[in-house]
Parts: sequence; C-alpha cells; structure tokens
Amino acid sequence: MAKLDSAAQFLGDCNINESTFRYFFMCAVKCHEPQATFQTEWYKCDLLIEIPKNDSCDSAVVEFKFYFGANRTRSLDGKLGGWKGGPSLQNEAEFQACVTKLKALSYPKLNLKFLVVVYRRGIVRDRSKHSFERSYADLTPFGLDSFEVIEHETSEHVTCNLIRVP
Repeated sequence: MAKLDSAAQFLGDCNINESTFRYFFMCAVKCHEPQATFQTEWYKCDLLIEIPKNDSCDSAVVEFKFYFGANRTRSLDGKLGGWKGGPSLQNEAEFQACVTKLKALSYPKLNLKFLVVVYRRGIVRDRSKHSFERSYADLTPFGLDSFEVIEHETSEHVTCNLIRVP
C-alpha cells in the first residue's frame, strides 16, 4: 500500500487505477513466492496465479475491485466536465456480479479464489448519498457472509481487503 500511496502522490490520485494496483500486487506475490507465474485476463478473470509446489501446483484466481476515487474531467480550456469514478449503484451492481462469478467459478486444478477490494475512504461526490465505505465496509449484503479476510492493510486513506471466496 505504501507503493500505491507513493505512486498516487507522484502521478495524482486520478491517474492510479486497477492496472497500477495489479502490478504492485503481482510484484508483492513474486517477492513472496519467486516461482509464481501469472496470466492476466485469464478466462475473463483479472489474474491467475500459479505456484509450483513439489509435485503439484497451487493455482488461484484473483478479481480486483479498485475504487480509488472520483474526479471530474476538464476540457483543455479548464471547464469542468463529467465525473469519472466515485461511489455509485453501478459500482455495487458490478461488485455483486463479480462476487457471483467467483462463487460459481469452477475449473479443474483451481485451488483458490480471491477478491481484492481497494477503496479510498472519504470519497463522496457532490450531494451523493453513496460512499465506498458504506458500500464495502460490510460485505454480507453481497452474499459474502462466509468470506475469510486473509489480509487487511489500511493506510491513512485507503482500505485494502484480500478476501478468500468459498
């Protein structure tokens, strides 16, 4: 998370996205498990990780939901445009579809399924009743009542949950 925060400070929050986070995530896995191999966009999943173990191989699919912020576009003359990102019902619907997909996912030799949820706290668009905290601090409304949070890291403004999905 420190590297993500550093990149956001260097490039600006609005230029940090799920691909940036996935890169840092893969680097962290590779540092911990040097034999790990990756396939991005594997069978409509964000990431497949394979880690050789003696005579077998652990394999995990990972889906990323990255809600880092909301920003307004600007035209070249400086006029404010529409919003990009931010908490919304559409995000919640996409999150629910991702959870449903992971729960139903079944491939031979696929050992684990993870959902990584990253969200910036305190993001609220003008006059919106939505916030990332209200949407994702409690995951039971999405049918994840039996999930197991494997790791939880919180920076000053960002929450990251690595959730093992049954």
